[in-house]
Amino acid sequence: MDEDKKPSRRHRPAKYERPMPWWLQQVRARPLATAGTVVSTVGGIFLLMFFCQLGGMPELDLAGASAILMAVAAIGFVLSAALTGCALAAGLILRGNEPKANELRTPKALVFLALPGWLSVFAVSCYLAWKPNGDIPNWAFSFPFVLMVVFACVYALLKPKSDMVNDGANNGAWTKFGRGIGYLAISYFWLLTAASAFITLFAMFPRDGDNSRFLIGLVVWTTWCYLSNVVLVKVTKANTLVLMAGCCAMSLFMLLTVSGNWAGLPMAAVRMLGLGEIPVALVLTSEGCDHLNKAAGGRPVCRVEAGEKTATVCPALLRSRIGAPFFIELSPYDEKGYWPQVHPPTRLTAIAIAKSEIPSWSRLAPMPAKKASGSRASDAVVTYLEPSAKDSWVYEQCGATPISSPPNPVVPAKLVPAPKTQPSGPRDQTPLFVRKITPPPLR
Repeated sequence: MDEDKKPSRRHRPAKYERPMPWWLQQVRARPLATAGTVVSTVGGIFLLMFFCQLGGMPELDLAGASAILMAVAAIGFVLSAALTGCALAAGLILRGNEPKANELRTPKALVFLALPGWLSVFAVSCYLAWKPNGDIPNWAFSFPFVLMVVFACVYALLKPKSDMVNDGANNGAWTKFGRGIGYLAISYFWLLTAASAFITLFAMFPRDGDNSRFLIGLVVWTTWCYLSNVVLVKVTKANTLVLMAGCCAMSLFMLLTVSGNWAGLPMAAVRMLGLGEIPVALVLTSEGCDHLNKAAGGRPVCRVEAGEKTATVCPALLRSRIGAPFFIELSPYDEKGYWPQVHPPTRLTAIAIAKSEIPSWSRLAPMPAKKASGSRASDAVVTYLEPSAKDSWVYEQCGATPISSPPNPVVPAKLVPAPKTQPSGPRDQTPLFVRKITPPPLR
């Protein structure tokens, strides 16, 4: 009798219900204010990481800073979802209650789905580690599909579980051919996970990074992507949107850790908004030109021509135009003939120039890899003031080298003949042939 009086788990009174977390109560009570706070916080973190790698903190006004925080955070969210979501899309295909797909949700089937892509990445990584100076082999593009067909045949010949057979019998039993075709259809999307893992890591990896470190990171990152897809398939009780957001956040942390490029995402967000990290041609005032030449260690990177009040600096890397001042980077070619260098001299990485000294600037097309000469490594800053070939990237973007002329040319004075003056004494009227010429004395 006493046991009947106790509340059961199924019929528990309201006072025993679990209270709602405080953060969820805040979200439901003030959704817009909470969203604004989250976006501003994320944008502030992104900008803080960007300014840390820049090595300088500009002056920001409150009105402009709020808009920049929102824009950077929005772009950061989009980039994060694109970098991680594309590698996790395969798990969403098998997430659901479709009975015909139950057989492909088993651990054995998930291993068969992941093996073609993972083995392809592992094989290509081993080949490139064996030949570090070689390119991606041609067989790397067909090898994954061959593995996919082989695993489809093996999977079709395997005997499914008894409960899966019963489910299949109730829903139009799958034949071996049908099982193989079903595996091929789903395996294609799981194969794209390996391609997405390669593209995302290649996009985030530093340009001067070690090849061996990239190959090891590629295997680790691909393994993580497949494990995350397995979690999406097997964890069915959690909300899909919440689970996807959690997997994307953890995958983003893993991607940044493997690549070692923690500032890459903030830099990409700032570059997409046109706020920094872009190659430009600058128009400077005469004072700004003088300041830039002095800040660059006396290197002549700009020159005021005769009769002009402004000068052009091309090419230059606009590191940041957020707030004031602007931060400019001047760089030489790297060892492969590419501009700009990843690690130029420290003095040239962040030169502060007042906004008032830059009346205008224009964006340049980034230097393609085919324009790199491979033999231009030097300490000289790249500038269009130095003569360059007509097919070079500097000539195409900045134009021909201007003809040198003094900034303040000296105008020659007009020659005026001296006025004729009359002699003050009496004039000798004796004819010339009668005059007595006295020779100079002998020394």
